Amino acid sequence: MGNEADEKIMERNHYKPNMEVELQETNQLRALRDCETEDYPLPLRYECVRLTAFSICSLIILIIGIELHQHNNQIISQQFQYDSDCDIPSNAFNKTCSFTINVEEDMKKPVYLYYELTKFWQNHAMFIQSVSHDQLDETDLDNVEECGDKEYGTNGKIIVPCGVQSWSYFNDEIEMTVTQQSAGGCAASCLDLSNVALGVDKENRFAKFTIDPSKYSQSFNPITETENNQTTYIRGRVDLPDFDNVDNQGLMVWMRFAATSSFKKLHSVIDFDLNKGDILTFTINSKLRIPGEKSLVLSTMNSPFGGKHEVLANVFISFGVIMTCFMIGIFAVHCYLSQKYMGRFLNY
Repeated sequence: MGNEADEKIMERNHYKPNMEVELQETNQLRALRDCETEDYPLPLRYECVRLTAFSICSLIILIIGIELHQHNNQIISQQFQYDSDCDIPSNAFNKTCSFTINVEEDMKKPVYLYYELTKFWQNHAMFIQSVSHDQLDETDLDNVEECGDKEYGTNGKIIVPCGVQSWSYFNDEIEMTVTQQSAGGCAASCLDLSNVALGVDKENRFAKFTIDPSKYSQSFNPITETENNQTTYIRGRVDLPDFDNVDNQGLMVWMRFAATSSFKKLHSVIDFDLNKGDILTFTINSKLRIPGEKSLVLSTMNSPFGGKHEVLANVFISFGVIMTCFMIGIFAVHCYLSQKYMGRFLNY
């Protein structure tokens, strides 16, 4: 009898640890089930990949934004509005004006001259669609279906290229002379209008072809409007340059439409240095009438980033800061919730 009692006691003591192990496993399963059903956060170590990705992305975006900001500070630019001096009267198609400016800082060549317009919507659907792509690639010069009422030019001939895009072409004639403080200067032909279009436009987008003047035209007729015996001059004669004219690529630049109603486009290049105190004399024959403002911008370009990108730099810096704050928020929330529900994972 004594031996049987001893064996029962030994069996009870042997199975007691096994029961504790089973109870512990049951608690672990319950904790995992509660985590899945009640959406408790996973431990912070499971967020390492996500936090690392956010950190790298925010760092790269911040670096790009800071580089753009430093690049903008290195560029020298000078802007001056000229439409107030060259305001076209309602009874005329154009107005010629002349004015001088002083160069405020030294500018190393090449110096780029831009024209800047406001309240001109090149991003409007009517402007974007009013062009014949068959004409641009020389597939069919007679196809003017998309050009609306801007399909015929002088003498009723089909105009190439037709449409609002070419009719609204920036055709203000700008001439500049330079009086330099040091010896020298530039008395005429100071602006180089060649090689201002993008390579993809010159090589692919616009075909180089010769227009048959007996069948096609490259000039829009003047447009006037008469009401109550008063004539309003809308737009004068517009002469379009050839796409193969290397000395004037302004039409190619103009037909690469802008994304906003305020924009600037490259007009020409100054191939010599401008020194502080130099006097620039501009003579402008203003022909394009717009509701907004017209300005000229002198600017240098000293890096592969091109001209100034103030908006782009601010966007990159803002997104980098936002992503950094978001990452810090994720880290803080997970630290707080991990501490709050730590008991759920003690046995996990």
